[in-house]
Amino acid sequence: MQRRISIEALRIDCKKAEDEIIEFIRRMVREADAKGVIVGLSGGIDSSVTVILCVKALGPEKVLGLLMPDPGITPLSDLEDARKLAQSLDIKMYTIPIDSVAKTFLDSIPLGEKDKIAVANMRARVRMAISYFFANSFDYLVVGTGDKSEALIGYFCYDADTKALTSHGFKHYWELRPRDVVFSLNFNTRQIEEAKISQVHIFDYEGELLHFKGASYDLMVTPNHRMVVQTCHRRGLRFEPAQEQLNHRKIYVPLPEPWSGLTPSPNNITLMIQQHNTSQAVHLSVKDFFYLLGLYLGDGCVYKGNVSASVRSSLNKEEYLQSVSRDQFGRFQPLAHHQPQVRTYDSCETFFAIPEDDRARSNLEEILERTGINYSTTYLTVRISCKELYTLFVAYGTNALGKKIPDWVLKLPAENLVWLLYGLLDSDGTGHDPEKEWVISTSSTHLAYQIPELCAKVGLWCSIIKRGYREKLLRGKLVKSKPSYDIVVRHRRRQLTLDTSRAARVWYRGKVWCPEVPGYENLVVERSGKLIISGNTKYGDGGVDFLPIVHLYKTQVRQLGEYLGLPKSIVSKTPSPQLWRGQKATDEIPVGYDTLDLILYALLDLKIGREEIASRLKIPPRIVQEVERRYRMSIHKRAYPPMVK
Repeated sequence: MQRRISIEALRIDCKKAEDEIIEFIRRMVREADAKGVIVGLSGGIDSSVTVILCVKALGPEKVLGLLMPDPGITPLSDLEDARKLAQSLDIKMYTIPIDSVAKTFLDSIPLGEKDKIAVANMRARVRMAISYFFANSFDYLVVGTGDKSEALIGYFCYDADTKALTSHGFKHYWELRPRDVVFSLNFNTRQIEEAKISQVHIFDYEGELLHFKGASYDLMVTPNHRMVVQTCHRRGLRFEPAQEQLNHRKIYVPLPEPWSGLTPSPNNITLMIQQHNTSQAVHLSVKDFFYLLGLYLGDGCVYKGNVSASVRSSLNKEEYLQSVSRDQFGRFQPLAHHQPQVRTYDSCETFFAIPEDDRARSNLEEILERTGINYSTTYLTVRISCKELYTLFVAYGTNALGKKIPDWVLKLPAENLVWLLYGLLDSDGTGHDPEKEWVISTSSTHLAYQIPELCAKVGLWCSIIKRGYREKLLRGKLVKSKPSYDIVVRHRRRQLTLDTSRAARVWYRGKVWCPEVPGYENLVVERSGKLIISGNTKYGDGGVDFLPIVHLYKTQVRQLGEYLGLPKSIVSKTPSPQLWRGQKATDEIPVGYDTLDLILYALLDLKIGREEIASRLKIPPRIVQEVERRYRMSIHKRAYPPMVK
């Protein structure tokens, strides 16, 4: 059935929309622990609807209106409408003319003739700076007033099932906080680096998502999402919208090079150990130390207990010398009453559960022989009695469920970390195809979430499979195992190849989120256990904290304005900001917002072609083509600028 392209198709349930937006505003302020909100007033329909909803959500005492006119450009009728609305809502309002600020800025620019569009856009930046000055002064949030007709999709980025890889494992969007450390790709060095999140944007979203899914990748994002892609033959990296990737048969996502680390590589590791009442300095090479650590993380455990032994005397040497007597020749006399007793000692044991026929067993024994560390063996285990080694390994977890890699180790360069990974592979790894991939198994959630970070830093890539509880009948008893993880480590891959023929358009209703990672604008994310490096979607001209009406077209905002009881002078006003005297924003587009909304609705929501839209709306095809061209031209405003490398 053919869907209609008419204003009726854009009708909304105003009461439902009002309730949803009010709850959204309250939640955003509550989650940010802010004291109120700031709304830039213009006298237009968007800012008027937004400020009314903010007052309904928070009360007038928590809403501050800013009227920032340019006296030579802003119509007096707009100023009057904004003032009357603020007065009727009983909110505090400041009027701050921006002409003097704009003039000072322009006078400092050493250009004779300045582009009018550039000057017009500069005024928006001035208003943004003023809004955030007040927001920082009062601990308020800046509310955006943009609608869907102006902003289209805005910040929207990842679906709710996508997690970020952080220094504390994988985190859902609701767990992320500013200053959390994530892992981003440096486009110049192609290495993974630690970066801090400055902000996380969360929105309610209903619309289309693009789902890229394959054996080693799973990514579900909004169509405007900026993907990190690699050009042919690894010549360069750039950001490109996800929607445009559907025009290619395959796309290539880069994998990181081995990283340089944050702390220098140690020369060697020296341990003072005591065995059989003898102290000695044991010198371990960096390679041996981290390989040994990897073996312990995979197959080791520690045990501290007590050992009892019969001694010939309950006296120590000093006590004995003081108690004995000498004969006439100066010789020691034996004690008259010898009382052998049982003495208890602390026992600190380290065990490696590695069978004799395992390659890791011979590697472990070679290291112990080379360093002079005493050990004993059975067919299945290697045992070391040494308090110093026990103390060392306790920091890495005492049993299988508690294994972890200390933070200081993960700061070291790839040349050290690779031996830790080799130890893990030799202990808990199995090779499905040793030339292409290994599988590391662990029951430690902490360790399972650290291995992807370890792999990324040594220049390898992996995916995670979570195994649930497993049951097995053993000798007549039902044995139930703990959940475990399989980490598939892939060798010899420098890029992920995404087959776009398998990509799907999915209708989605729920939360979407996007973190801000200054300086990188990309991060490692995980979905369904599969990792990928991807970018953020930034609303280029936004400069706000949240956008409560960005999901509504301009005509829908007007419907909501009528429902909320806005004055007719505002509702019926032609919604178009002044770029400069005599020039409105809509003068740059050959149609009004009513027609523009229908074209955008048909293009983006109904996915109808240009020719059919022109025919059904009875407008020239060139108008539809111009709207689509301007939509595509503005993609860069919702994306981070492309880079050479």
